Amino acid sequence: MSKKLIRAAFFIFFVAFQNLSAQNLVSNPGFEKCDQCGRFGNPGVEFSFLNGTNTPVDWFGVTEGTSDIRSTFPRTGNRHGGFFSFGKFEYLGNVLSQPLEAGATYEFSMWLSADVVGGYSLDEIGVYFHTGLPHYTGVGNLGKLWSPHLATPDKEYIPAGAYRQYIFQYVACGGEDHLIIGRFSTLGPQDTLFIGKTRPGAVYPYIFVDDVQLTKLSDGPDLATAVHICPGQQEKIGLPTGLKNIHWSTGQQSDSITVDSSHRWVTVEYQVAKHCPSTKDTVAVIVDPLIRDNVELFTEDTVCLINSLVLKTDQHQYSQFEWNNGSSTDSINVTAPGVYVLTARGLCAYAEDRIVVLSAQDPGALLGIPNVITPGAQDNKSFSIYLPAEIRDSIDLAELNIYNRWGKQVFTTTGITQGWMPLADTPADTYLFSLIANIRQCGRLTTVQRKGSFTLVR
Repeated sequence: MSKKLIRAAFFIFFVAFQNLSAQNLVSNPGFEKCDQCGRFGNPGVEFSFLNGTNTPVDWFGVTEGTSDIRSTFPRTGNRHGGFFSFGKFEYLGNVLSQPLEAGATYEFSMWLSADVVGGYSLDEIGVYFHTGLPHYTGVGNLGKLWSPHLATPDKEYIPAGAYRQYIFQYVACGGEDHLIIGRFSTLGPQDTLFIGKTRPGAVYPYIFVDDVQLTKLSDGPDLATAVHICPGQQEKIGLPTGLKNIHWSTGQQSDSITVDSSHRWVTVEYQVAKHCPSTKDTVAVIVDPLIRDNVELFTEDTVCLINSLVLKTDQHQYSQFEWNNGSSTDSINVTAPGVYVLTARGLCAYAEDRIVVLSAQDPGALLGIPNVITPGAQDNKSFSIYLPAEIRDSIDLAELNIYNRWGKQVFTTTGITQGWMPLADTPADTYLFSLIANIRQCGRLTTVQRKGSFTLVR
């Protein structure tokens, strides 16, 4: 594909993406669609009575005035909208392509110009977002019913002979499916400006409007309908920023609250904007049972220690960790042999596993040899070699011999797990022992020899 074709394809994709991400919700925004323009002898005017026989496509008159679609002075295309705002008040209404989302932020823009032929401009044109089809019998000011949500600046007159763009942001209450453009504020002589060449007999400012746009900038608040917690734990429920007049059923008025297993549900009332009524939501608090996962936290049961190593589980579904050495991190640095136990906790689940760390330098250091025995006692009643789990199954051959102080052998065994249980008449004295064991670990066989003495106490 050539570079020109690539650039063209990218441009088409970019434009299409922009159109999808910034959809204009105003129907017939440029007033180009017109049912019967010219029906009344004027090729540029279509009268827009709400219930009349010649209502424009998508646009309509909210009052019984005669707001128009015309071709007098379009900004773009062939047509534009227009309305009077003095004596008789006219308004342009529009059917939005879809209702507005509660709490979502929208950008509204319109281009306005004052009709030079009418001779007067005026200030403060407003916009009102309405739910349902608006209709007002008569030709009076709609400001008696509604205050505009958006308005051009007071005492800033609409330009004549040229269009000016007015841009606003609006936070929707939810469900608005129509918009109304016109003059909502009371209007006096100080609100008009003479722009013509000769003063007409009556002051009837006429405003052109074109290229109206309404696009969504951001979504509204998305509050969860339920939260899950574990027994004995707490969970924070937060609201999006920017909400007004927050009231929780717990009595708090903050952006967030903390719940535990004592709650079954909470409710919250808030306003997405000051011009909106209150919204009420309910959040269920679900306490999930605590279960033990039958999973292995370590891929191996035994590892070898050379100098140091890092122990870390490969199970990523857990967020809390507890080691038998007191550490609470997801990994530990090990410098000594031993048995290390990890308890990992996740969402209402936990798992436990152990791993044996062997020393490649001195496996004999793991042997436990007593120095005192007490026959008949509850503990230490025999001379037995303590074999930790990490080497218990790694001994190929072993021999234990015990002698009295005169060198006479009193006990011998090749079963190192079988210790010496002195007879009842064995005297209390100092005894000697000799131990030879072949221990296989860390890929090599090591012969361990130990000699020493111990005391038999009665």
